Amino acid sequence: MRSKSGYWIYQTAWWGFYSAIGLAINALNGGTLRLLIISHILFFAYSIGLTHLFRQAIEWRRARRPTFVRMRLFLGGGVLATSFLQTMLVISIDTALNGARTSSWTRGAFCGAASIQLEPRPAAHGSAGARGRGG
Repeated sequence: MRSKSGYWIYQTAWWGFYSAIGLAINALNGGTLRLLIISHILFFAYSIGLTHLFRQAIEWRRARRPTFVRMRLFLGGGVLATSFLQTMLVISIDTALNGARTSSWTRGAFCGAASIQLEPRPAAHGSAGARGRGG
């Protein structure tokens, strides 16, 4: 983006879209709507803040004219650091708002890895599956 207003429109639009998608998915999975809205508003705000700080660091680094390899190493390290910080903020805010629910976050989530903890749902009493097994 060449203009400052274009940059902020882009930031607001895409982080807003990403936050809205996350809010919709989390609302469908259950949870207190008020706490979900608070956590996603915070996510929206600190995501814009973190990416803006990273952009400033990139511009400062670019002005120093680093080599291609050094710039790529800086970008890769910056992406990892920003992602890790963002993951820790998501987990910390969720824990602060919802209490310490140790079963909600897997070890992979704390490491910043994408992981899903699937919990089997108990079968409903009198379901076809239960009758089919001689029940």
